[in-house]
Amino acid sequence: MKTHQLTKRLQQIGCVAAHSSTGNYAKAFTCAPDILEREVMGLATVDTPEDLIRHYQMTGNFKFPNVSLAVRRGNNIWMDFDFDSWHNKIQAYGNGPSENQYLIGDWNGDGKDNVAVRRGNAIYMDFNFDGTHDKVQSYGNGTSEDQYLVGDWDGDGKDNIAVRRGNAIYMDFNFDGTHDKVQAYGNGASEDQYLVGDWDGDGKDNIAVRRGNTIYMDFNFDGTHDKVQAYGNGASEDQYLVGDWDGDGKDNIAVRRHNEVWIDIDFDGAHDFIHTYGNGNSENDYFVGKWN
Repeated sequence: MKTHQLTKRLQQIGCVAAHSSTGNYAKAFTCAPDILEREVMGLATVDTPEDLIRHYQMTGNFKFPNVSLAVRRGNNIWMDFDFDSWHNKIQAYGNGPSENQYLIGDWNGDGKDNVAVRRGNAIYMDFNFDGTHDKVQSYGNGTSEDQYLVGDWDGDGKDNIAVRRGNAIYMDFNFDGTHDKVQAYGNGASEDQYLVGDWDGDGKDNIAVRRGNTIYMDFNFDGTHDKVQAYGNGASEDQYLVGDWDGDGKDNIAVRRHNEVWIDIDFDGAHDFIHTYGNGNSENDYFVGKWN
C-alpha cells in the first residue's frame, strides 16, 4: 500500500495534519478517538494514527470511499477510482457538447456505474466502458421534458430513467419505455434543484428537492419529506452532488467549490473530508459514480 494513499485516507477521515520532522508520516497527523473507532469498526485496538497505519498495512482494510468522481472534457470522461485525485481511466463516449445530456447509472446491475448519452428522447447506454452503446431506450419527449433523472427506483440493482414534468416524476422500472410509477413531490420549476439518492439505505433511490441550502428528502415515495438537511451555502455553491461516500449504503450530500468537493458522510451538515479533482468550472461536467 502506497504512502500517499495512506496519508490521503487519514486526511479524508478527518485527521488533522501537523508539522513533523521525524519522517514518520503517521506522526504528522492527529486523529480524534471517535474517528479511529469509526474507521476500524471495532476490528482492532487502534489508539493513534500509527496504530491505524499498521492496521491498514497488516489487514489490507483500507477503505476507499464507495464512489468517486469523474469529469467530462468534450466526449472524454476522466474517472478517479480511489479518491487520490488522479484519473485511473479515460473513456471516450458520445459526441461531447453536441449531445443533449450525459447520464450516469448502473444500467446492467453489475455494480459499476457507466455512461449514457441522451439524444432527444433516446438514451444510448454503455454497459462495459468499451465506448459503444449496448442498449438504446426511448423514454419521454426529449428536450420538452423539464428534466431527465436516473435512479434505482424499485431496488433491483439496476438504474432506470425517469422524467420530471413540473412536480411529477414519471419512473420507468424495467426499460420498456412506459412509466411504472408517478410521484408528485415538491413544487416543480420553482425548486432550486431535484436530487436523487438512497437516503435511508433501503436499496431504492428516492427524490429530494433543494431550496437554498436545505434539502428535503423523501424516503418512501409518499410525497412528503422524511428528513431535512441544511448543507452548504445554496445558490452560491458551484454544484450539489450526491453519493454514498463511505459505503454505508446511504447517499449523502456534497458541495463542489471550484475543484474541491466538500463531502458530508453522516447528515450532520458539516463536511467530513474535502476531495480535490479536476479543474473546477472549466470542466464540462462533474459526475459521481462507482467506476470499478
